[in-house]
Amino acid sequence: YLGPRVGLIQALVNIFGYGIGLDVQTEVSLVIVPFFQALGVAFHNQGLINLGNELVSNTTYYFAFTTILILLVGLVMIFSIKWVSRVISSLTVLQIIGTIAIIALLAYIGRGGFISAFNDLSAQFKGPDYSSLLSPPITSFSIFGTFMLGIMIMGNLFIYNNAPVWVGGEVKKGYKTIRAGLLYSYIAAAVISLILVYVIVADIGQRFFLYTSVNGWTNSSSGIPIEPYSLLAYVIIPAIHNIPLLILLLISGLTWYISYALIGALIGIRAMFAASFDRMLPEKFADVSVKLKSPYVSTIVFILIALIFNYLEIYQGFSLSLMFGVISYMIFQYLSLIHI
Repeated sequence: YLGPRVGLIQALVNIFGYGIGLDVQTEVSLVIVPFFQALGVAFHNQGLINLGNELVSNTTYYFAFTTILILLVGLVMIFSIKWVSRVISSLTVLQIIGTIAIIALLAYIGRGGFISAFNDLSAQFKGPDYSSLLSPPITSFSIFGTFMLGIMIMGNLFIYNNAPVWVGGEVKKGYKTIRAGLLYSYIAAAVISLILVYVIVADIGQRFFLYTSVNGWTNSSSGIPIEPYSLLAYVIIPAIHNIPLLILLLISGLTWYISYALIGALIGIRAMFAASFDRMLPEKFADVSVKLKSPYVSTIVFILIALIFNYLEIYQGFSLSLMFGVISYMIFQYLSLIHI
C-alpha cells in the first residue's frame, strides 16, 4: 500500500515500537494493577491489593512480571498464524462484550448511582467523597485536549486497528481483508469511543474523571486502594459488590492486555519476516518451521529485542514516549487507507 520507502519506515516503527515492550509495560498499570487491586477489595484480600501495588512500586516485581509475559508471548507466536488469529479473534469478541457491559452499566446507574457507589466504597476506606475530587470548571472547549483524550481512549480499544479480519489477512484474501480490517475496525472503534466519551461525561462526570485520573482519589494514605490509571478502574467501582459482573469486566480488561501484547509481537515479527524478502534483513529471517509453520528465527530475534529493551527501560532508565509510539503507529497505519 505504502510503497518501498514509506513501507520501510512503517516496518521499522513496527519492529522497534513494539520491540521496546511498550504494550507489555504500559498495560501492567492500566489493566493488571487494577485487576489485582479490585479482586483484593471485592474478596477482602489485602495480599492481592499489595501485589497490585508492588507491580508498579517494586522494580523487581515489575521486571519479573513483564519478562515472564514477553516469554509467554514468544511461546504463543511460535505456533501457526491460523491458531494465533483464532486466539486474537476470541479475545476481541470478549473485549467487545466487556465494552458493551461497561457502557450499559454506566448508562443504567447514571451520575447519581456512580456518585453513591463511589462515596460508599470510599467511606469504607476512610477516603474523600466525590464532591471533593472535582477539577475547576471548564470554561472553554479545548480541541487539543479532546484530541488527546480521544487517542487515550482509542489506545484502550484493541479493535481500532487490530480487528480479527486484519489478522485473518495472513490466512486468506489478504488484500481485501486487510483493507476491510483497517477501515471497518476504525469506524467501529470511533463510534465506540464517542459513546464512551459520552458516558464518561454524563455518568462519571468530566471534572471528576479529569481530576482523579491525574491526582488519584485517595487522601494521604486513605481511600479506595484501586489506582485510577484507566477507565477500567472507574467502572469497577459500581460493580465491586456484584461479583459476576466484576469478573466479566476484569476478564474483558485482561483482553486489552493480552491482545495488545500478542498483536504487538505479531506485527513486529511479520515486519522482520517481510523485510527479509526485500533483502533488508538476512534471508534467515524468512525461515519457516515445517512443523510449526511459523517464522521461528524472526520470532526468536524479536523476543530477544523485547527482552533487551524491557531491561533497559526498567533498570537503565531508557525511555521512549508512549504517546509518540502510539501516534507514529497510527499515522503510518492509516496511511494505508489512502490507497483503498
